[in-house]
Amino acid sequence: MLGNGKSRSLKTTEIMEVAGNNIADLVEKNTLRKDDYEVNRPDTDDEFDLLQFNNKPETAKYRGFQMPAGFMAVASGLDKWGYQERKNKIAYTHLDVSASVGVKHMECTGTPTSLFISRYILPKVNSTKFPLEENPAKY
Repeated sequence: MLGNGKSRSLKTTEIMEVAGNNIADLVEKNTLRKDDYEVNRPDTDDEFDLLQFNNKPETAKYRGFQMPAGFMAVASGLDKWGYQERKNKIAYTHLDVSASVGVKHMECTGTPTSLFISRYILPKVNSTKFPLEENPAKY
């Protein structure tokens, strides 16, 4: 799971990490960097398409699941709503679900579903406490 600057300032990933820890569904935190956006952009002004996959040689591989996160942000226009761009920022958090979507001859698992239930549904029924929300300075 990784977020842009606004998402990090809201501690979205940390809160989701606590939600995952509460139900033994661990979250791997990471960070979106400028180069994660740039690798998806066209090389020249004559090109219009974004790159959705890495077509670089093996010696120039980019950072794993950060490339799809950068692609989603650039393709949706969210890259224009970051810290440096505008007064009103939009938080963007990317959760890599590629391992759970299934491929040929494999079933989809819906793996992150329990994480979202732990974060957004269980607190409403008072069965999960989130220490990060109770005392954010501690975390």
